[in-house]
Amino acid sequence: MKSMTEQRTVAWSKLRIWLCAILVATLVRGAGAQKTTEPQLYFVAIGDVPLDMMEGLVSHFEAKFGVPIRTLPTLAFDRATVDPQRPQIVADELIRAIRRRYATLATDPRTRVIGITPIDMYMAAMREQWAFTFSMRNTDRHFAVVSYARMDPANLGEPPNDELLRSRLRKMITKNIGIMYFGLPAGQDPRSALFGNVLGVDDLDRMTEDFDPNQASLEASSLETTEGSGNYVLTVPGSRLVITIPKGSLSLAEHPVEGAAGSPRYFYLEDKALRLIISGWFESDQGFSGIRRFWADETAEWKSKNMPEAQGVSFVKLGKWDAVLYDLAVPAGRDSNIRAHWVQTGTWIDIHLSISANLPQSERRTKLRDVL
Repeated sequence: MKSMTEQRTVAWSKLRIWLCAILVATLVRGAGAQKTTEPQLYFVAIGDVPLDMMEGLVSHFEAKFGVPIRTLPTLAFDRATVDPQRPQIVADELIRAIRRRYATLATDPRTRVIGITPIDMYMAAMREQWAFTFSMRNTDRHFAVVSYARMDPANLGEPPNDELLRSRLRKMITKNIGIMYFGLPAGQDPRSALFGNVLGVDDLDRMTEDFDPNQASLEASSLETTEGSGNYVLTVPGSRLVITIPKGSLSLAEHPVEGAAGSPRYFYLEDKALRLIISGWFESDQGFSGIRRFWADETAEWKSKNMPEAQGVSFVKLGKWDAVLYDLAVPAGRDSNIRAHWVQTGTWIDIHLSISANLPQSERRTKLRDVL
């Protein structure tokens, strides 16, 4: 007769075969064909752009799209870019200035640079038709500049509203990322971030920060679970992401109705023999502000409820998952956990894996990593 440890080892081997090291979030309807060589996205401040604004933009878009963004050194204001006949920058000249300053990057076909400036500007081609422009891209769509001068309520004779300013700026940057990085076309939907005819702040305020605002809102949707070919397939109407989890010995369980677990987008699977739990939920990417902020908020809530303090905390990147590993003291011994986050195309997936087993910490964590 096999010992309990041997039984668990055999069970884990079976589960690993079933899982095939897969817990994958995949695009159901991607923004476009996957490129063999992905572009590299850069942001650069031009002039006096607040540091916290630049850091916030990088953090926001890395979380929103799941792509790395590098920040280039600030580009000083260049008077050669100014039209002496009107107190504005010529956007065309500003792009040329960026290309001159970062000449090496300009020769790399993967480069995508978005310059951000508080200085008012216009496009040379529309000098006689337009008083200003929010943004301009060069012809190969590798470089763009965005001015938030006329997005700022304070510059328009209105009370200062930093939140509104940053929302407008994010929309215009989202449009540029969609066109430059993902290769999406501009469109005619005035609510889409890809709207092609943005003439003023009224247009910006009608726009959303989503490429496809016609998708059903995640907040109004419930989890859909289907079973087939030995898998659980989880998704939410309105999301472009799907989670496929091979069944193995996992079974769907009724989830609690209180707190976050009461969300209609929550899922809970359990392998009782292995004492393994996989749970989580789908949410809008607007709710995710980064792994460290998430963890700070999470542990603050634990403390307020006198819950056990996490031990052995470490932040790691597991494939495309942003994850935090930690242990908790439980009545039966130790409980090892991974909280992993996948953010892409408007959706945030938060997965919690936990295992309670009489094993060394390193073995418990290795098993969880294998599952993820």
